[in-house]
Amino acid sequence: MHRLTVFVRTTDTAGHSPLYVEIVRHARQHGLRGATVLPCVAGFGETRILRRRRGLRLAQDRPLMLLFVDTADRIALFRMSLREIAPGSLAVLDVVTTA
Repeated sequence: MHRLTVFVRTTDTAGHSPLYVEIVRHARQHGLRGATVLPCVAGFGETRILRRRRGLRLAQDRPLMLLFVDTADRIALFRMSLREIAPGSLAVLDVVTTA
C-alpha cells in the first residue's frame, strides 16, 4: 500500500470549485480506496508566507493536507493525472505498513 499526500490551500480553485474538492472527486473517479482532507494548523510554501489557522472558517487562505491510500500502481496513475488538475502542488509519496 502507498499513501500520497498532497498540499494545497483553501483558496486554490479548479474552475469554480475549490481545488481540494475537485482532487477528492478525481480520486473517487479513479477508484482509489480512500481519501481524507485535513486542515492544517499552520504552514508555508514556496512563497514563504506563513498561513495560520484562525477560527474554524475554511474561507481563509489556509493550508490543507489531502491523503490518498491505495496500491502503488493506482497511486502512481492518480499522481500522474494530478499534474493536469493541480500543477505545482506539492505531493509526497510514502509506503504504508500495517501494525
